[in-house]
Amino acid sequence: MLFSNELAWSAPADAEYIDLTHEADLSYWTQTLACNSHELVDAVQQVGISVADIAAHLKRGSASAKSR
Repeated sequence: MLFSNELAWSAPADAEYIDLTHEADLSYWTQTLACNSHELVDAVQQVGISVADIAAHLKRGSASAKSR
């Protein structure tokens, strides 16, 4: 039996790309990338589904927010 926190940390089948259609993947990546679901969806819309590209995009976003 999986508990909700175990489901959230189950690594996705393909760890190079984010699939927003799977709730478990969405939960995993928001926790892993330290963002909320809105930020993750926005990042995917901006740069695509590559985890490396999304992580870089989110990092740039947080860096510019800190410089304000």
